[in-house]
Amino acid sequence: MIRVSITKAGFIRKGPGRSYAATDVVYPSRKELVMDGVEAGEDWQGNNQWYYRVTPNKEKQYIWAGNATPVGSTTDAPDVAGSTPAESTPDAADVPGSTPADAPGTAIDATVAGVRVTSPIIASLGIDQIWADGESGDLAKVAILDSGIALNCPDLTQAIGTVPRNGTAPMKNFLQNSPSMDDDYGHGSHCAGLIAARNRQHVVGVAPASQLYVGKIRDARTNVSIPTLLEGIRWAAGLEPDSPQDIDIISISHGSLLNRPDMQPVINQALAKNKILVCAIGNRAPGGVPTGGFFPAVLPGVIAVGAVDLQHNFLSFNYEFDRLTICCPGENIFSYGVQGVLEQQSGTSQATAICAGVIALLVSRLKKRRATNIPQTIMRLLLSSESRTTDNHYRYRFLNAIKLYRTIH
Repeated sequence: MIRVSITKAGFIRKGPGRSYAATDVVYPSRKELVMDGVEAGEDWQGNNQWYYRVTPNKEKQYIWAGNATPVGSTTDAPDVAGSTPAESTPDAADVPGSTPADAPGTAIDATVAGVRVTSPIIASLGIDQIWADGESGDLAKVAILDSGIALNCPDLTQAIGTVPRNGTAPMKNFLQNSPSMDDDYGHGSHCAGLIAARNRQHVVGVAPASQLYVGKIRDARTNVSIPTLLEGIRWAAGLEPDSPQDIDIISISHGSLLNRPDMQPVINQALAKNKILVCAIGNRAPGGVPTGGFFPAVLPGVIAVGAVDLQHNFLSFNYEFDRLTICCPGENIFSYGVQGVLEQQSGTSQATAICAGVIALLVSRLKKRRATNIPQTIMRLLLSSESRTTDNHYRYRFLNAIKLYRTIH
């Protein structure tokens, strides 16, 4: 037998290769796994070695050797039933030009309200403590404008909101050449999962009781156009006859470096309807000018989100926007992709979705306290967050969810 240390998060495979089905995921931790042996299999990044162990059902489970480091031989039995090896997908960035990142930090493996939690961001932000206090976002409604949602993934579809009071649909497709709400690109599903996934096996959404309203504004073949984005904002903000009228938060992990004269007026209309707009500042190309950022994130009144690692370090692909509101984890984040397959992605898109989920928890808490002026309160809370300065003397804030939550009485 071979004792290994998991050094990079990834998937369990049914066979020795990426073409085999993934069945679970593990994360780096101090705990070692005991494997039964190693086999040659499909080559990935120049490495064709796959560790395996045999389950009580006589089935083999495989982990790619690139995700694990041998720490010696042993004759011990496998360590804990249910802890399983995995093979990592390659890093995926949400905007062309973004920078791949290393593996996430140490994960937690706990049960909160019957949910098995295996996501490092949950403990890092104190989300598990918020859940333990009884808040999971049940009074919050979040609109996500992205590439749709994986319709075959119950953990996502069960998060879709019910038909609102005015009888309008909780999902709308703004693409004429893409007849289905199904996500063939994976970006929308990934962000949706981070906000509200009803997950009981892998990662769980930050606000797993919140309701999602889904606007499809792009697919795998078509990038986001600003007119389509503005249509989506108007729908989510309750400005159209077929709009859901009670959305609290609009999460937008897309944008443009180019402004349009009709963008700020639409944003202003949404803000006037007391909607909280949470927008990605964008990922800049390596070597690109660090100042600036994506529209609509840079517009007044919008919560502009950048990305940090789990130690709150400012990630290199961020724009150093002078009015950046807050930073959230955005490095190698696991969630659902195309057809509900778990995958890792990095970027300000993931940070934005996590921020929207945290805001959903805060909004739900404020509603239960019968608070008024909730959007203004949320902005004030975020602007009160802790801050750091980079080596480049850029000052940024980073999110501490449990600290903000505890300020709400």
